[in-house]
Amino acid sequence: MANYFRRRRPHASPNKNEEKVRRELAQKNLARSAVTLAGQYPGVAKLSLDVKFLSAQSLILDQKTLNFLPQSACRFVFPCAGRCGKGAFDLKVIISEAVNARKNLVENSQRCRERVYAGSDETCGCEMQYKIGIAYFPKPAAGPLQGTAKTTP
Repeated sequence: MANYFRRRRPHASPNKNEEKVRRELAQKNLARSAVTLAGQYPGVAKLSLDVKFLSAQSLILDQKTLNFLPQSACRFVFPCAGRCGKGAFDLKVIISEAVNARKNLVENSQRCRERVYAGSDETCGCEMQYKIGIAYFPKPAAGPLQGTAKTTP
């Protein structure tokens, strides 16, 4: 009588559901660790972001509008929607410069510089066009300094 035994895989990889659960947990942890708009930029009342992702052939891949209030948790890093699969666009420095200069509107674009695959000379070429609108709280009126007024006898 022949004995048939099932061979076991030496190293089983995680299945798709486990990977999906891990990604969702990572996103939830990122969302919990995000700082509020008031925590990053105390003088900003509202920040709106219009973002458009274009392929290397100028086709629209994704388009979204985001509005942030002072109590909103916010992250200003967007993953590349192009074919590289690992690029990211970081707007934190641009927003910080705009807030420090008290600009109300900033429009520009960035291109993804990630390689399409390892060892390739070709870059992703995905473009992100953005428009940032910033509304500020009014500055407090500077009143007379106390204790500096002269009194006449």
